[in-house]
Amino acid sequence: MRDLLASDYNVFVAADGQGALEQLRARPCDLLVTDLMMPRASGRDLVQAVRADDVLRAIPILVLTARTAVGARIDSLDSGADDYIAKPFDASELRARIRSLLRIKDYQDTIRAQADELSQWNRTLNDRVRQQVQQIEGLRRNCRRSYARCRRRDPGLCRPLMMRGAGSSVTCTTAPSSGSQRWG
Repeated sequence: MRDLLASDYNVFVAADGQGALEQLRARPCDLLVTDLMMPRASGRDLVQAVRADDVLRAIPILVLTARTAVGARIDSLDSGADDYIAKPFDASELRARIRSLLRIKDYQDTIRAQADELSQWNRTLNDRVRQQVQQIEGLRRNCRRSYARCRRRDPGLCRPLMMRGAGSSVTCTTAPSSGSQRWG
């Protein structure tokens, strides 16, 4: 496998499923190619462990094995594998499937990055809305205080002005109808 793929990819080899899982946790990769029949931890066990791990679960998995029965393929795919190739295999088909899985992973990575960026924008927008609502509430309080001061000074000269904002009324002081003096 290493000889077949080393010219195009960095290939790391493990002797068994447990060793592969340890390597993945130490150094996550872009694609996992595994056999089903391995000592210590089978390929199926490895696939399930990768899918259960929050850090590793997005890694695409290609099962490459001598088990050709339909049940083995279905079991591999149901346990979390993304693709399955039976041995003996054609090298060009293996490379094509690897390219396809890596392309899909690239798309998924892009989508995750965009989702993270959108989440950040949502947090920023929520913060801005919260700040603006606080500013409006502050203006509303200031307007009410100004109106109250005006009413205490000369109740006949002041009239309330209703403004709509942030889902509630804002009462502000206006000048008398003659408009020559402003209280506040």
